[in-house]
Amino acid sequence: MSDADVTGTCIVCFKSGNDMLMCSRCRSTAYCSRDCQKADWRAHKPSCKAPAAAAATAATGERRLDRPVVVLADGANLQSRLDGLNTSGVRVLSITGRRMGCEGSRRLRVDQNFPDLEELRIEDVALGKVRLTPENTPRLRNFLTQNPTPDDVPDFVMDCPKLRELSIFHWTAGHWEWLHDLLCSAKELELFDSFKIWGVRKLTFASNALRRIRLHRCDGLLNLELWAPRIEHLDVQAAYDLEDIRFIENVELRDKLPSGFTCSAPLRVTAVNANLGAMARENLLAHPRVTAIEGDAEYTDETAGAGGLEAHFARGLPPGMFEGDHTDIGDFKATEHKGIFGTVKSYTRIRRG
Repeated sequence: MSDADVTGTCIVCFKSGNDMLMCSRCRSTAYCSRDCQKADWRAHKPSCKAPAAAAATAATGERRLDRPVVVLADGANLQSRLDGLNTSGVRVLSITGRRMGCEGSRRLRVDQNFPDLEELRIEDVALGKVRLTPENTPRLRNFLTQNPTPDDVPDFVMDCPKLRELSIFHWTAGHWEWLHDLLCSAKELELFDSFKIWGVRKLTFASNALRRIRLHRCDGLLNLELWAPRIEHLDVQAAYDLEDIRFIENVELRDKLPSGFTCSAPLRVTAVNANLGAMARENLLAHPRVTAIEGDAEYTDETAGAGGLEAHFARGLPPGMFEGDHTDIGDFKATEHKGIFGTVKSYTRIRRG
């Protein structure tokens, strides 16, 4: 970091001010702190060049991008401002609106050509037609969408083969074909992060690069299918309806793995306040890299099947209101907590030898 007291916008958190710090190597990217610079380094590194190297690159005719950030706030003429952008060279686009969108307002159309766009964030905006395809966003790697208006029926076309990170927060729209299409195309996806996406019944992930999935409060999700040979963390916290989790085969993607590929990293499963179905639990415990199912709730008393909310209360009782018990199940130790709502179990793989 160098060149303090520079006016600009942080490339990571979009904080603006006159005390930004510039990348000391390329002197073209602003950050508000060292933490933001570290978080952005993987994305910034390929385009980060010293001025002399950048000049040499320009002399050879190679295209150099300065990674500008464009932030459009909701207000008058948002659509015309978006349509009027000079999109060439735009690497990050953030479109923000009012909390829970603008009910009754015109829905935003996002179908412009952004040939260099790598990150798109759309938050609290009423959405209409959205097109993210290899033709208009060929370099898109990160996509975040949050808080559309509650009655949104999106007209989405999603085909993003280079997508690496996908984040979806506070979506209650009942039409999920766009998400299925997006996951089908995202064969290089590394991270899926979500909170309160409601009404989607089944999700299928297939990526050789996928390392983490978070499905927090994914109400209504019944079935989850995974081809993710490198996955290290599966978080289904408060997924009250999850009946089945299956690790599926994908011959096309399997053939693209390095010869003799194996992944030895443990697969961490978080199921706090969830109520996993018997099939979901059985398939997880059968996976060779699962070392524990953290916080899994299984009810064996008269309230069996009451749901994950009771697990929350049962695990949160004051000391003395439940008693612990330990039993072994095959290669796993099941820890039971008996409370007023039933028996909550957590499973941990037993390390032998």
